[in-house]
Amino acid sequence: MNKGHLATTLVLSSALFTTASWAKDSVFVGHLVDFSGPTAYVSKPYGSGVRDALLWINQNGGINGTELEFETVDMAYKVPVAISNYKRWVARKNMVAMQGWGTADTEALISF
Repeated sequence: MNKGHLATTLVLSSALFTTASWAKDSVFVGHLVDFSGPTAYVSKPYGSGVRDALLWINQNGGINGTELEFETVDMAYKVPVAISNYKRWVARKNMVAMQGWGTADTEALISF
């Protein structure tokens, strides 16, 4: 191996180890869906697809090695259920995102 390749290998190796030390082990994503309410006929396949995508991401190494912890909640298109779960999720230190479902929960949560 010539000196150029050796230097490149050393630099890349140190960059990978440095990046890995900054990565979080996991982050949290809240997922609201209407599996049993008035929009369930549309929400069931969509919500299942979101859940399957999150599982697939984790099964394929997460995002830059960070696993996505997530909770899927059937809010049945009830705003109080969406609000209570949002408040519970926000209390977590590692929540990075929330996937809402509809207009009612989105409009209610804008004020938070």
